[in-house]
Amino acid sequence: MEAGPPGSLRSAFGAIGVVLAVFAVLGGLPRLFPSPSAALVGHEAPDFRLKVVANGGALEAHSALLSLRDLRGRAVVLDFWATWCGPCRAQVPIVDAVARRWSDRAVTFVGVDTDAPDQGDPGEFAVSHRLSYPIVRDLSGATSRDYRVEALPTLVIVSNDGHVTAVRTGVTDGAEIERLLRQAM
Repeated sequence: MEAGPPGSLRSAFGAIGVVLAVFAVLGGLPRLFPSPSAALVGHEAPDFRLKVVANGGALEAHSALLSLRDLRGRAVVLDFWATWCGPCRAQVPIVDAVARRWSDRAVTFVGVDTDAPDQGDPGEFAVSHRLSYPIVRDLSGATSRDYRVEALPTLVIVSNDGHVTAVRTGVTDGAEIERLLRQAM
C-alpha cells in the first residue's frame, strides 16, 4: 500500500490537532482523561472546616467556619475554583443559576476558593458577580489535596449521606449538574 504525499499526512495531523484544541477549550479534554478526584466516587467525602468568606447568610448555621459534617442530611455541590481561572469564571454563573433553581430543595452549593493570599479576593469576586451561594477559602490547599483536585474548575457532588457521587473537571453545564444532583438525592 502506498502512502499519500507527506503534505496530506501533515494536513490530517493538523486537523486532528484543531479538533483536540476545540475539544479542550470546550472542557471536553478533562472528560477524556478523568481527574484523580474521580477515584473518590463511591467513598465518603473528606470532611473540611473552612472559613466562610462570602454569603454566609445562605447557610442555616450562619457560622464563620463551614464543615462538610455540618451539611450532613443535604446533598452538597462543591465547586473548586479560583478568581484567576478563566474556565472557573465561566462556570460560577452556571453553578449560581442551578443553586438559585434548587434553593428550595435539600441541597447546598459551596464554592471552594483555591486562590493563594496574593491571587485574588473571593469575597469581592462573589459580591461583584452576585453569587448567591456560600464561598469558603482553602488557603492551605489541604481540602483541595483531600479531594485530589488537580485542575480547575472541579465540581464534586456529595450525597445527603456524605458520599461522593460524581466528579467533573472543566466547565459543567447546568443540565449536567442537575442530572448529577437528581442521582445524588
